[in-house]
Amino acid sequence: MISPTRLASFNDMQDSNFFTQFLNICCEKPVQPNYTEYMSLQHALYEGDIEMDKVIDWVMQNPKDHRMIFEKILFQGRDNLSEPIPTELENFFNYIEQKPEWLDQRQVDEAVKFTHRLGINNGFILRDLSLMAGYLYPGFNQPLILTGALKKQAGTRLAETTKWWVDITEPQGLERLSAGFTSTIYVRFIHALVRRQLKKSDRWDSEVWGIPLNQFDLAMTNLAFSSVVLLGIRALGVWPTKQEAKSFLHFWRYVGWLMGIDEKWLIQSESEGWRLLYWMQFAHPRSDHSSVELGSSLSK
Repeated sequence: MISPTRLASFNDMQDSNFFTQFLNICCEKPVQPNYTEYMSLQHALYEGDIEMDKVIDWVMQNPKDHRMIFEKILFQGRDNLSEPIPTELENFFNYIEQKPEWLDQRQVDEAVKFTHRLGINNGFILRDLSLMAGYLYPGFNQPLILTGALKKQAGTRLAETTKWWVDITEPQGLERLSAGFTSTIYVRFIHALVRRQLKKSDRWDSEVWGIPLNQFDLAMTNLAFSSVVLLGIRALGVWPTKQEAKSFLHFWRYVGWLMGIDEKWLIQSESEGWRLLYWMQFAHPRSDHSSVELGSSLSK
């Protein structure tokens, strides 16, 4: 039996039809995963965020005081800390403050300008395509159900997500002490905290779902802001240049990196995104009651 059971078998993912043949042409390679890729997908469903999970382990040794220290460094920087920085935090902040070698600030800046040019179209796509389509996949919804967030109005969640999106798409919005950078790392912190708590819960079935907020689900969420948006704006008649599309993906590659997503799941081309989106349908069971409830709440 495949574990987690949410994932279809390798053979099921090899099915070929007119749609897969069309995607093969678009992607210039088979859209179906090879066996190595399939095993990477399976493992990703059991992988969390190694760096931030270490921070959470340290925070939970003294939750109140340690969380306060973490948040002070995150939002104010290290210079305002009177006591020595704990090793766990020093290692983490050294890591995230050192920009990856592949980061191209020119492309980041161009992506911000392109995002502003999209205007309200981006918001429509995020709400009516990215979020609504995401609710069709129950694996994404389980943390919302078990943390009680399902009872929270979808409009409120959308507003919180929009605030974060606005912050990161401001000029210099991903610089160290900017609201975009700090809110991204704080979201990553909350993800790791929820992951830890749900893993300990008897209500979480890892044999079915893998671990909460795993690498593959986080990567697919990142795609909702990148590849899916590029598909959506074309449907609305907005056609980016090749460079604009490339820069847009590069921007979200960096955001995904800050969110703790492994680089192997951070796409550099639209065709890579299309392949992962195709795989996604095999990593979730059919839509269920959570899909209906979340979709209904978002549409009101």
